[in-house]
Amino acid sequence: RIYRKTTIHIYYQKQMKIHVGQGERPLFTDNHEIGTIKFTFPPLPRGEITVRIELSTDQNGVLKIHVSDNLGNNSVEHTFESISTVLTLEEIIKMKQTAEEMRHQDELLLQKAHLLNDIESRVYEIEKRCKELDNQMDADYKADVRDFLESIHAVIKQRDFTLEQLEEFKDSTEQ
Repeated sequence: RIYRKTTIHIYYQKQMKIHVGQGERPLFTDNHEIGTIKFTFPPLPRGEITVRIELSTDQNGVLKIHVSDNLGNNSVEHTFESISTVLTLEEIIKMKQTAEEMRHQDELLLQKAHLLNDIESRVYEIEKRCKELDNQMDADYKADVRDFLESIHAVIKQRDFTLEQLEEFKDSTEQ
């Protein structure tokens, strides 16, 4: 059994589409797609819903996925028959070779993704804190913070950055 929890980070999101795949690469598009599951939940503010995904297989290769939210309101279960999860030996060998060849690039990609998530979370916390303290900040300080956040949003939006640039942005959000 494999468990994974994810917290919803989009305000008032109502549903998520869970892509189920087979493979060893960090990007879903680099793996074999088995299928998708749609999961709906009540629209709440960011961070208030956590979704738990549980995967299990039986001795016949049947994959079962159970998805539920932390509110206990919604859950869905889906079964993927073994025919959709079976790859040929050649396909498995090729996928493993590709994963090994791409290991370094994949590690960099994961590091970037984790840093980007940290930065986005910190930006969210800074924005939240600024709203709470809005009346206590002088105009010049507000302008500086706004400019700082706009510059980070611009970089995040373009998605064209090096690992070093992301580390610098992360450090700047900690100050």
